[in-house]
Amino acid sequence: MAPRRCLWLTAELPERPRNGGHVYSRGLREALGAAGVMVEVVGLGPPEGNESNPVNRRPVPGGMRPWWGSVVSRLPNLCYMPASSAFRQAIDTVRREGGWDIVVVDHLQMAWVLKCWPGLGLRQGGTPLVFVTQNHEQSVRLAVAAGEARLSPKGLVLRADARKAVALERRMVASADLVTTITDADAAAFAESSPDTAMFVAPPGYADPHVRPIRSAERARRVVIVGSFDWHVKASNFCQFVRAADPVFAAAGVRLTVVGRVPDSVIAALGPLHGTELLGWVDDLGPVLGDCRVAVVAEPGGGGFKMKALDYLFHHVPLAVTRGSVEGIDLAGGRALVQADDVESLARMIVARIDDVDALDETAARAYRWASTRFHWANTGLVLAQALERCCPHGVKT
Repeated sequence: MAPRRCLWLTAELPERPRNGGHVYSRGLREALGAAGVMVEVVGLGPPEGNESNPVNRRPVPGGMRPWWGSVVSRLPNLCYMPASSAFRQAIDTVRREGGWDIVVVDHLQMAWVLKCWPGLGLRQGGTPLVFVTQNHEQSVRLAVAAGEARLSPKGLVLRADARKAVALERRMVASADLVTTITDADAAAFAESSPDTAMFVAPPGYADPHVRPIRSAERARRVVIVGSFDWHVKASNFCQFVRAADPVFAAAGVRLTVVGRVPDSVIAALGPLHGTELLGWVDDLGPVLGDCRVAVVAEPGGGGFKMKALDYLFHHVPLAVTRGSVEGIDLAGGRALVQADDVESLARMIVARIDDVDALDETAARAYRWASTRFHWANTGLVLAQALERCCPHGVKT
């Protein structure tokens, strides 16, 4: 039997992944392709770029719309931004092409497709529909909105946006024939409100799981944070940690290295820094991570699985985290170097442990062994293809 055709609709199709969401989305569709499914991915992006066979890239010209237009739209901001006229035309084109065995709506960002493609999903008598998630957005958006003063301009905007996101997410889940999540916790949250929708936990993998370990004694007294800090929630988490840690690290002769995009407005808000360097984007994380003794995840707001945690674990860099910052990664049994309730305590604990190189090496080795048995794109792709076959009897077959 010929391989089945899967149409994968994603908000952004950059030349190269720029954040954890891009990494997960690309990894999951390439894993599905490797399992024998013909995947065609449509998203906003430049003509340049490629996908691993048999994934075919179909970029839509143009970029995201400004978020503030969503204030007068029925769509929440994360959906409003990609829903350009060019993208709507592209959706109409692939809908009229037909011949799709399954349609994947990748992230709540793409839930606006439901209006452009009436009857999508087996429940509506149409093509099987899969909703790929990376967060339980209802929980995240409501928590973010609750963190702002109720009657402040920002609080009013975030609460209105959260209500729109919650309603659309519920509609999307109710329309889908299968919902995928990264973590068991998110699957349980979705199942609570939609018990009749099939759920599948699709953990990520790692592109290069066999990185050679480097002894901590050979690494600099350096702490690393990797990420993109455009979203105001991530920017707030980042600023809180850097403001607390920078003077503590500087006084102890420890360097904090930040890799990834930090907007100018965030840099300005940080003020003078004495123990921190901002490297910006780097093409290869290996040399940077190979010269750091500790990696930080201090993101109590925003929820979700942190893809950068896999970069740390597979590069043998021990994790130091604030509680509630890491989902989907079991840090019990000494697989984290330290966990703290707040960023000030975390910074002090890192300084206290950064020269205990034997403990650093033991923690890194223990965490690597655990991660290397659990995060495999090939396994996820194969099991996902099988789940699609069960849930969508007229859809994908491997």
